Amino acid sequence: MPKQAKGAFQMVDHWIRVHPEQPAPPHQWIAAFRSHITPTAEFLRLICVADEAQAKDVRRQLETGVPFFDLAVKYSNDSSASNGGYLGEMQLKDLDPVLAAAASGLRYGETSPVLAAPGKFLILGRMPRDFRYRAAEIEREANALKARGDLGQAIDKYWEALRMYPAFLRALLFLGEAQQQLGNVAQAAGLLQHAARLYPNDAMAQFNLGIAYSLTGDAENAIAAYRRAIGLEPNFVQGYLNLGLLLSSTNRTTAAINIFREGIRIDPISAPLYYGLAIAEQQQGDIANAKHALTLAERINPAFVRQQQSE
Repeated sequence: MPKQAKGAFQMVDHWIRVHPEQPAPPHQWIAAFRSHITPTAEFLRLICVADEAQAKDVRRQLETGVPFFDLAVKYSNDSSASNGGYLGEMQLKDLDPVLAAAASGLRYGETSPVLAAPGKFLILGRMPRDFRYRAAEIEREANALKARGDLGQAIDKYWEALRMYPAFLRALLFLGEAQQQLGNVAQAAGLLQHAARLYPNDAMAQFNLGIAYSLTGDAENAIAAYRRAIGLEPNFVQGYLNLGLLLSSTNRTTAAINIFREGIRIDPISAPLYYGLAIAEQQQGDIANAKHALTLAERINPAFVRQQQSE
């Protein structure tokens, strides 16, 4: 077979290639090909209600095409309800025996019949094999709509992505941002708070939680969230900037100066950090250092400084 040099590698053309221009028939599931190996873990979602008649009604609605996410939010009394019933990846050995037995027989994307357990009735769903990939494709469509300024349709698409993958952090954050741009402050804050609860160890989620609290005027919780963000990711420059500006605006000038200087040690050519430092030092009465910081900000990005001074 012919060889071709790719830098230090000798490439041999023996790959199996797929030609997308040649249409292939859709995959048909054949029962005889089904694996008989019981999975140890599955991505699951759950609806839990107290009444059997209601559970059967929910199951009928699922059969008509109503999204599992919407029905879980509306009817389920499980703690996962606010997240569309999404449980994430579950070890079957850790599940209630009723759920474990049902889960072991579910195919990808399949939903169980109504299951009876002491004091409750359950509907269990196994996520489709490619649910995260499909959600990411929908999110890309939403991002394109948002970039064109079509925020209404973008929001609908972000929700569609979240119905497919309820714990999709990017979609939650972008949806919160789109709601914020439309002036829907309460909705934006709720979404960003939900994202932070789902991902307590994600610096970006905690940073956006700080924004959410700032939107609602809760400075103390915003400060705490920004501190968590930079604690999780010490090089998160935007976290230092937002935290410093908030401390400065709440008259904690010394703390703000210290935060701006910490950020500048990480990014010594950040005009916004120097500008924020200049404001804080001026508030403290340190005119000489304030002028020095402002001069550095102007040297780094004069257009930014002019914009700030004109606002």
